[in-house]
Amino acid sequence: MTTTAINDISDLARVLKEHPEWAETLRSLLLTRELVELPEKVAQLTERVDRLILWLEEFVREQRETNRELREQQQELKQRHDEFIREQQELGRRLDEFIREQREINRELRGEQQELKQRHDEFIREQQELGRRLDEFIREQREINRELRKERQELGRRLDDFIREQQETNRELREFNQEQREINRDSNQRLIRLEEIAVRSEERFTNLETVTGQLRIQVGNLENQVGHLRGDALENRLSGNIRPLVCQRFGLRWPAILKSRFISLDPALYEQLYAAESGGAITEDQILQLEQADFILSAQRKETRAALYLVVEVSRTVNDGDITRASSRAATLAAATGTETLALVVGNFIPAPQERRAQELQVAVIQRPETED
Repeated sequence: MTTTAINDISDLARVLKEHPEWAETLRSLLLTRELVELPEKVAQLTERVDRLILWLEEFVREQRETNRELREQQQELKQRHDEFIREQQELGRRLDEFIREQREINRELRGEQQELKQRHDEFIREQQELGRRLDEFIREQREINRELRKERQELGRRLDDFIREQQETNRELREFNQEQREINRDSNQRLIRLEEIAVRSEERFTNLETVTGQLRIQVGNLENQVGHLRGDALENRLSGNIRPLVCQRFGLRWPAILKSRFISLDPALYEQLYAAESGGAITEDQILQLEQADFILSAQRKETRAALYLVVEVSRTVNDGDITRASSRAATLAAATGTETLALVVGNFIPAPQERRAQELQVAVIQRPETED
């Protein structure tokens, strides 16, 4: 065994070079286990640091991408928020506009309601005035009847007086004849007396015929007034049921009264009439005649939905004039509007000749007995 002397560190280094296996033994003696393992741990830590750096770089890239997406989403969110604000502002503007329009509609509705109330009040006043006029007419008729009874009584009294006078005349004539037979010399004087009596008789007959004629005229006027009153009453009643009546009779729907005793001629129809008059289709006189119709209605046929008009004349007793007016006025309305127009007469009494006349002029007829009114 060779012994090597080691005097200094250089000798130790030389020896370790000569004997490298001693270096490990020496290292184990000089270093702790932790120091021995430190290089390996440092290598592992370096590897872990490298992996962490790679992860951090990936995380940074992902975070940058996330931030970019977040910025884009934030920008989009801001745009959507701005758009939402604009939509809310637009909604607020439209709401304000709706509120203004609604207020305007409410104002117009209140105005229309007020106008409707005024028209209703006016209708009530007209009905009251009509009732007052009817009561006044009844009173007048009662007064006329009372006067007629007085005149009949007076006429009866005058007839009785005439009969008594006639009887007296006859008696006088008999006495005259007796005197004529008895006294011929007084014939001239008795003849004069007879002539006077004849004149008196003729005057009395003339007075009687005059009174009878006046009585007949008054009775005729009374009948005319009663007929007009009943006709007006029939027209007033029809104002409430003319629409269901024509719907049932002709198979119609959506009937609307464009003109009646209580409703002025519809302005839109009025414009059509004057446009047709300007174009020469009808005359102004025909328009004036049409304005005097008792009723003008618009409706639709249930099956075809075709629009049409009805021109209605109302009379207690339908005569040729009612039929002719209905036919003529319906023809005027058809010529002005180019729309099918039906002519119709309604009455309590329709004589057979007038029914035939209506058929000839293609005028529809509705007879309503007074018991139905």
